[in-house]
This record gives sequence, structure tokens and C-alpha cells, in this order.
Amino acid sequence: MTAWRSRICYMRTEPGQYFCIQTEGRPPEALRQLARYMEHSTAENVKSEELARLHEMVMNIKSDREVGLAYMKAYEAEKRIREKEQRERRKEKQKER
Repeated sequence: MTAWRSRICYMRTEPGQYFCIQTEGRPPEALRQLARYMEHSTAENVKSEELARLHEMVMNIKSDREVGLAYMKAYEAEKRIREKEQRERRKEKQKER
């Protein structure tokens, strides 16, 4: 069996957030299945009992209206913060000129 190493990175970009795992060698099958499921959270990508439990939680959250509303409020708040930061950066650049 080939040894493998991984490096986890988290990149925050607009408009979304991205998480990546870079590996050397061949990662375990469970990790590859999880990565496929995270990319496409569909029932077709549920290949294990653990993923089935995760998928059930994801579907419950997606169908919960309160969670959806809380997500939208958080998204809007984060959007306002980003816009404020952009305005402040523009002001700083104008001051430098």
C-alpha cells in the first residue's frame, strides 16, 4: 500500500468559500467518497453508511425553512460586511493618491 500525505487548505474567495485537500499518493477510499459527496451532495454519491447518515442530515437541513432563513440572513450580513470593507479599501486607495 502506498503511503499518502495530505495538506488541508481553506481559501476564502468571493462570492463563496472553498476548502481543499491536496494529497500525495492514493488517499483512502472513504476520503475519496467523501470528497465526491461534498462536491455533489446527491443520493447517487452515497456509498457508505457514514455518508448515508451525513446525507440524511444534509437533506434535513436543506428542508428546514428556519435554517434556510438563518442562512440567508447570515449571507446578507456577510455581504454587507464585504461591501463595507471594499468601500473602506477604496477610500484608503484614494487617500494614498
